[in-house]
Amino acid sequence: MTTPLSDIPSKESIPENVTGKTQPTKKDIPPSITDILLRTKEVEASYQTTLKNIEYYFEAEAVVSMWEGDIERLAKEVLMLEKDETENAQNKLSHVKSLLEDRHKILNKEKELLAQIIQKIGFSPSSNPLIKNALTGIKSASRIALSVSQRKHLFVQAVHVGLKGYVDPEISLIQKDYSGTFEKEHSISRAQYALELLVKSMSSLTPIRGIETEKDKEDLARICKHRTNFRNLCSQYSNLKVSDEQIRKMIQDSINALDDPNSPAVVKLENGTTSFVIPGGWTGHYISYEIRKNKDGTYEFIIHNRGDQSNDERFHGKVTFVHGNKTYARTRVPIRVSKKVLENSKFLDFIINAQRSDTHTGKQVYDKFYEHLIRGNEEILVSENEKHIKSLIELSKNESLPTEQKEKIKTLIFQLIKTDPNFHSRQLYGTCTESNATTPEKDMASKGIQRLLKLYTISGITDDIRQQFLSGAMIRTLTYRNIEDTITKFTQKIPWIFRDINKEFEEIPKKMFHYKELEDDINYLNEEIIELSKKPLSEEDKAKVLDMRKDIVARRNYQKKIQSDIISLILSVKNTYGSPTSNLSPEAYKLLEELHTHIIYQLGIDRTLNIHLGNRITELSGKLEKPPKKRESLKTENIQKFIKETLEIDNKSLLNNLEKIKDETEFTLLANSEIDRLNSRLSTIKQHYTGQLKLQALQSLFDSCFKDNENIQNLISHFENLSLEEMEARLNKQREQKLNQLKDGPSKDQQLQKFEEKAKILIEATKDFSQNTNLKEKMAVILNNVKKELDDFRQ
Repeated sequence: MTTPLSDIPSKESIPENVTGKTQPTKKDIPPSITDILLRTKEVEASYQTTLKNIEYYFEAEAVVSMWEGDIERLAKEVLMLEKDETENAQNKLSHVKSLLEDRHKILNKEKELLAQIIQKIGFSPSSNPLIKNALTGIKSASRIALSVSQRKHLFVQAVHVGLKGYVDPEISLIQKDYSGTFEKEHSISRAQYALELLVKSMSSLTPIRGIETEKDKEDLARICKHRTNFRNLCSQYSNLKVSDEQIRKMIQDSINALDDPNSPAVVKLENGTTSFVIPGGWTGHYISYEIRKNKDGTYEFIIHNRGDQSNDERFHGKVTFVHGNKTYARTRVPIRVSKKVLENSKFLDFIINAQRSDTHTGKQVYDKFYEHLIRGNEEILVSENEKHIKSLIELSKNESLPTEQKEKIKTLIFQLIKTDPNFHSRQLYGTCTESNATTPEKDMASKGIQRLLKLYTISGITDDIRQQFLSGAMIRTLTYRNIEDTITKFTQKIPWIFRDINKEFEEIPKKMFHYKELEDDINYLNEEIIELSKKPLSEEDKAKVLDMRKDIVARRNYQKKIQSDIISLILSVKNTYGSPTSNLSPEAYKLLEELHTHIIYQLGIDRTLNIHLGNRITELSGKLEKPPKKRESLKTENIQKFIKETLEIDNKSLLNNLEKIKDETEFTLLANSEIDRLNSRLSTIKQHYTGQLKLQALQSLFDSCFKDNENIQNLISHFENLSLEEMEARLNKQREQKLNQLKDGPSKDQQLQKFEEKAKILIEATKDFSQNTNLKEKMAVILNNVKKELDDFRQ
């Protein structure tokens, strides 16, 4: 971490005379970690004491182990000498026994000292191997420090850890400006925060909220061990003196260590799986690679990627789901592999080199994955949840479903996503380092411990920002008291090859002046709105207020652009020319840092970040106080039942209420509409549905077609009978009228004969019911089409 805990001031100790655009008030400053995790002077003193005692413990344990080894060696020598009856052997035996007796005395004293240290700590680390392994990272943690840039500017950490996935228009450009890949620095701070919290949980006189049980401590210890190992590996990746071959050997050794759950190189998960994580990615993007050995002896290579290339369907699939402002997808890709494939030197050399060099793209890395893993007949493990999600998304594309049912489908999809370890939201901006470092830890600890650790980390970062910036401490260390002087001195220090940059820097004061003008305009407009609002607004005044609010929004957006332009310029120069091998001298780089600090104060970036980090602290504290209800995993049979019910709703026939159909015309219209609905449904199934859902949908549609066919046949017969009866009644009436009108004679017989011939034609025509005969044919076609599709799919 960047600031020692003992140096962090309480909320009341921060002075109000802060240099900058706006002075923060107590309301602006979020709760200190003091209020959340007992960061009091007494606890801090206890923490520091425990930290030292744990270091002493490992030193004392090493001494005890050394003497025990020496005693074991001497005891074996005694046994050998006792079997040797020569004079020299007997003389030597006496001397060795004397040494053995002395060693036992020394060992007893060392064990007494060790017992005293254990008593001071409050427990024996050896009693819990998992916690002991995690605590071994203390000594190495104290030797690693962050870079000057990372110590001074905590905003990258704030954006990556505190505001990852956080959406607010006020800070969107700040999030963009302070994004990027900083895996080495990030791995250091993550390991330090985790280890600090573990020690604090053991040194606290009362249980820290969220770490009440032994399992809670073990979960935290598991994350500590993982982060310490990962930090050490990241330091090797960034060390130019360490070759790719040396790193490959470390990874291959760790693969072999998966066989030993107690190995320092791996983490044992609660289900018995052993695992370790290595840094991955390519130029401009970080991803994590996790290598696992499952309890059944199988191996997995897991890609954790929530950013660039996470739309590569070869690995991440086609399933995506938008919920709010986030898009969820398979960002964790578990691939079943053999140990031989994992240890392949060419493959390991490639992914190591891609991460360490600037010569590879994301597509090249993914193509290598495909070539080495997928073409090698390795298997991407698709969860049952994902199969259900895919079916439900396909089902939701049916436009004929009621809105209420579609909402139920969306709710079920989201519930499945939140309980699937492979699905996460894609990163919203450049926070790949944190986004792809958190997902490997999901199986290492409970959600409660993960939330607590995140809260502790964000609170520590916030306290550092408060101490270094809001307190005014940073501004008091600057050589020059204003932006103009700093820029003048900076541009004098840079070589002539930077003259284009020189011009851009000379524009900064003008932009800052314009920024202040916009701020004055916004304040004036706000005062005008307040003044107008003191009395009932006329229609004209309402229009004025609306226009002024639009002007305020436009000016705020322009301010954000100015802010982003300036910060982007400074960070770009720092990232490009801030290395020891660049043409930027140490003096120039120091001035650039000072300019950055001036800009932060003048634009109020520290205050803005502080307020939004406070929001996150409040949110996480609430979840710790009242944890969200645990999402239960959905059973397959319940999902299938829901899908079946939805298909039945979708297949509800228009011909269900036969008794309400009054006449032939209404029936014809309904029957034609039902046949059109069935054809449309078949088209939807063929176009959108796959797998088990398609089989279920086709079967349901076939059942519906079969029932419709029966109903249409019955109704046609019904209306044929009704029409025939009506026709015969009408003809009988006409026949009776004919008989009454015609006079007896030969012509009467002839005319009656003609009438009967016409009547016969009408009767036959009525029986044909030609329009409904067409309905029969159309119904037969859709029934046969569905049956054929169903038969073909089953084959």
